Amino acid sequence: TLFRSLAEGEKNQAMGHLEFLQHEVGDPVTNQPIGNSHENVASAIVGEEHDSTNMYPGFAQTARSEGFEDAAEWFETLAHAETQHKKRLQRALQELQNS
Repeated sequence: TLFRSLAEGEKNQAMGHLEFLQHEVGDPVTNQPIGNSHENVASAIVGEEHDSTNMYPGFAQTARSEGFEDAAEWFETLAHAETQHKKRLQRALQELQNS
């Protein structure tokens, strides 16, 4: 079908991008290497740290300064969730290192 063939083409493009990132660049968001489970989890921890300490708090600050208190509170909730994600990933990384 049309959509299945388009999806297959998109998947192939994504896999090509991933291969390039793995071998040439790493994670463009965190500047960390990617590839194996250890590298991927370590990179994800860096991303969660950024989201929880910089991105969402910055969004909250901007929203609050513009009078959007509900949005600011939502961004603060997301920052907290990202902190929890980071903790879970840190535990997972520890388990990987111990196995």
